[in-house]
Amino acid sequence: MLLLLVVIAACKKDEVFTDDGFWIAGNPADYNFNTAALDSAIQNAAALSEFYALLVVRDGHLVVEKYYDGHTSNSLFQLRSITKNVTSALTGIALADGSIPDADVRLKEYYPGIINGAKDSIRLRDILNMASGLEWDEDQEINPVTENKVSNSVEYLLARNLAAPPGTVFNYNSLSTHVAGDILHRETGRHLGQYAEQNLFEPLNIRVYQWQRDPEGRNWGGFGLQLRARDMAKFGLLYLNKGLWEGIQIVPEAWVQTSASPQIQVSGSSVTGYSYQWWTSSGLSSAIFYGSGYGGQGIFIVPEKNLIVIAFQRHDGSPDASNQRWNNLVSKVFIPIFKAAQ
Repeated sequence: MLLLLVVIAACKKDEVFTDDGFWIAGNPADYNFNTAALDSAIQNAAALSEFYALLVVRDGHLVVEKYYDGHTSNSLFQLRSITKNVTSALTGIALADGSIPDADVRLKEYYPGIINGAKDSIRLRDILNMASGLEWDEDQEINPVTENKVSNSVEYLLARNLAAPPGTVFNYNSLSTHVAGDILHRETGRHLGQYAEQNLFEPLNIRVYQWQRDPEGRNWGGFGLQLRARDMAKFGLLYLNKGLWEGIQIVPEAWVQTSASPQIQVSGSSVTGYSYQWWTSSGLSSAIFYGSGYGGQGIFIVPEKNLIVIAFQRHDGSPDASNQRWNNLVSKVFIPIFKAAQ
């Protein structure tokens, strides 16, 4: 989950939609790509044995759509932690419709029996920025959670002691996102999937999805969502367009703009930040923001180049294998595409 970024852009053509609600494919040469460099990046993806799908959208047109290892445009792909980006979007929508008062609401308003004392200052903003301050070791503790071996997972996290003052230290924590999802469930009276269907999926014409649930029947906030690659690209375009879709503001513009700018710096990195479940980076020629999922799933948004890159790979395996797939995606596929986008 690291490194990435952006440069300049120009819009040129109106979006054109096919019957399934996606953009008619364009010729990359018509969208200011160095086609030889782009082809090289596509070949790099094809050479990776566990690479499943690659989509590139520029200026609102699908210019690359490649599937590997038997997958097709109808395949559902595990988003893994990119689920967090969808949960963040739903939180922004809930703020806009008044279901949640604001991002600075204190968790004690929802969990008065658990959040008390020094933990009283933990805000919704803090858990969305992975800065709750609660004790947590993602690498050591997440597997029993994802395997549904932990009951009452929200309470399981919130009962922890503080390891740092809330809002001050980044500590990646998938259960934090589940707390955000639980707050949405409490305030809207609907599971995340139900709320997403009406407020996000239907407007984007996303008709097919799967979303795993925790032992209490709630959709997992931090993982477990499956979408088609094209539908993931629609979500990317929604954010590239600052939450606007076909003239309708789906996600508040201010929420998207805040998501694209670091609210907290990631420890050990001078270029990587985090904001509302999105990674941010200034490690290339200018800033980008992106989502990263275990196994090497990626959604990269490059505003200055009007560019979106979507990638899906094998979603399981060892942490070392996952990290290697992510590194391959960044170095062999995303950065070459970024450089090919002139």
